[in-house]
Amino acid sequence: MKKVLLAGVAASALMIGHSGNAADLRAPALKAPPPAPVWSWTGCFVGAQVGWGWQRNKVAQSQFNTLTSGGVLRTFSSASSGNIDSSGALFGGQVGCDYQFAGSWVLGVQGTFLGTDINRLDQDPHNGTVQTVTPPGAGLLPATFGGGSIGVRTRNLASVTGRLGWTGWSPQTLLYVRGGGAWIDTQLDMRSSAIGGLRVFPSAPVFDTRYSGWTVGGGFEWMIANNWSAFVEYDYYKFNNKTLFAIGGTPHIGPGTNITGRTLDSDVQIMTVSIGVNYRFNWLRPVAGAY
Repeated sequence: MKKVLLAGVAASALMIGHSGNAADLRAPALKAPPPAPVWSWTGCFVGAQVGWGWQRNKVAQSQFNTLTSGGVLRTFSSASSGNIDSSGALFGGQVGCDYQFAGSWVLGVQGTFLGTDINRLDQDPHNGTVQTVTPPGAGLLPATFGGGSIGVRTRNLASVTGRLGWTGWSPQTLLYVRGGGAWIDTQLDMRSSAIGGLRVFPSAPVFDTRYSGWTVGGGFEWMIANNWSAFVEYDYYKFNNKTLFAIGGTPHIGPGTNITGRTLDSDVQIMTVSIGVNYRFNWLRPVAGAY
């Protein structure tokens, strides 16, 4: 009986040992993989930029004066239009906010203010213009204008724009277009203009003018580090035509001169290329996504 009891105990111990070894051989539990990063452009930003701008001022000038000669009242008139092209550096900053929606689309608004050094002194388009005499008369020598120059300088450029972007190529790359309103502060220096020699404009004709208009453009922006992005952008600006000076029927000093009139119109176009950086206050770093 003792032998049977001892054999049972030994068998039980052997079975327990085998059960423990089997448990030790079971595979460890698998852990879930980490979630894929989810990038978001939603949030506000502030940044800085530098670049270069090319400007075209279209300048239109006209003048007339009347003169009694040989008992006949005659009108001497001239008109011209042409472009003053200038270029220079630009530098400044921007502030705005973006909202990412429908997966890959980004809608935003931005305000930009740039100081500029766009300037040039160029030939007056009125150079070479010959006055028209009406009615013509024998012995009359109408003036031929020449030797004039016009100076252009734009000091600042501002805009408020909306933008629409797409991240379909890469969550960290934003391709976008923008458009909105724009304003510039610019100067047209006519002191050495061709028709200034005939006192068509005031004695010190430096016209400081603010223009309003619109802008469209586009670019690329990349996430380069936590909360930092960089961009390259092209913009086109068109500003409304302005009559800077217009007067008519004013007595003009000089023998036989009765009345005089003069006008000066100008509109402006600007193209810019800029690069810059933005500091973003949102989570511009990988954020744990759902899995």
